[in-house]
Amino acid sequence: EEVKQALGGVDVMLREAPFWQLVLIIAVTPAICEELAFRGFILSGFRHLGHKWRAIFYSALFFGVSHSILQQSIIATVVGLVIGYLAVQSGSLVPGMLFHLVHNTLGVAATRLTPRMLDEWPGLRYLFTVGPDREIGFPWWIVVFSVVLSIMLLYKFQHLPYAKTEEEEHHDA
Repeated sequence: EEVKQALGGVDVMLREAPFWQLVLIIAVTPAICEELAFRGFILSGFRHLGHKWRAIFYSALFFGVSHSILQQSIIATVVGLVIGYLAVQSGSLVPGMLFHLVHNTLGVAATRLTPRMLDEWPGLRYLFTVGPDREIGFPWWIVVFSVVLSIMLLYKFQHLPYAKTEEEEHHDA
């Protein structure tokens, strides 16, 4: 019973808190803390084993497991692969933090948007759609644009020269 009350309190907070507070708690803080832990510490540690892709995979797997709900774990693992790749190729945690921030902020925004808000702000109808069950979604062209932009960015990162660890140099030799 206490757990239900506690979860009910969290649900009320998520529904009633100002958007900026939710972004701070659910997007900004995890983007910084999780990237420092999973890409700054875990990924860099695994890279010393000498395999870039194995290190990216292991750190993404740990990242997924840390998100204990199965659906979140699967998504977090895939996102972890992308962010790990960005971190290795750029030699910086900043691109991954920005990716993480945008990903989580879009999730917060999706939970806060309502069909009524789209009626009050007609310009948002270009970016979001309302399904037959009144769920908010994205129009097909936003999805296609996002996929194309993502592929272009990953292609750009693929061509960045990245600094290999000493162990990766030995493994390649």
